[in-house]
Amino acid sequence: MKRILAIIVFTSFIIQTNAQNIILDYNSTASGRGGITSSFSKRDKNHEFGIGVGFNINEIAHPDDQGKMYYKRLYATKPIHYLHFDFYYHRYILNNFKNISPFLFYDFKLKYSTTRNRMFLSYAYDSTIVSEIPEEHILYIERIEYFGPFTWIEQNIGLGYKIDLIGNLYLIQKIGIGAMFILGYEDKIMDKRFRWFDWEFGGLISVGIGLKLGEKAHTNSYKK
Repeated sequence: MKRILAIIVFTSFIIQTNAQNIILDYNSTASGRGGITSSFSKRDKNHEFGIGVGFNINEIAHPDDQGKMYYKRLYATKPIHYLHFDFYYHRYILNNFKNISPFLFYDFKLKYSTTRNRMFLSYAYDSTIVSEIPEEHILYIERIEYFGPFTWIEQNIGLGYKIDLIGNLYLIQKIGIGAMFILGYEDKIMDKRFRWFDWEFGGLISVGIGLKLGEKAHTNSYKK
């Protein structure tokens, strides 16, 4: 984990030194409700690389009652759990548009956090209930449990676009699909499959505002 963080910090320094864009966006992912990310990027005509750091937003309510272990269950319980790191690549296509820049993208997010799980566990059998269905005699109790922390790796590919706004500002939106990998040990989980590695299908929805920097800020020279 420390080596990965060192690589991210070094790469971030290189990109920030030569940054051409600053982006602030909100993103919803498979791990949790979403987060706010601030990033820097460098672009030529067809390629853009960016790196950033973000803040994870906790959500108490679950989006489903399927008893899932990780999907939308990320819940920060310590300051470090609120942070995430982001690396992305954009491959621009259809450069003949004047104020719209569509692109294909790859997005990599790294997080380290616990989960918050809401469970209903059976604890008693009530024979006084009038029903011939055995399951209706079972009484349940609600339990909130925290697992982890785990290392979360989210990778998504998809389609996005930029739209020029006023001056140096532009709107950026992305939507994609991918997978989420969860690494870490948890002694409270009995199933051996979840003792070190697990994964989930996921997705990414992102919307943000960008600011162009430098000599290319006032021109659309990428399309020349």
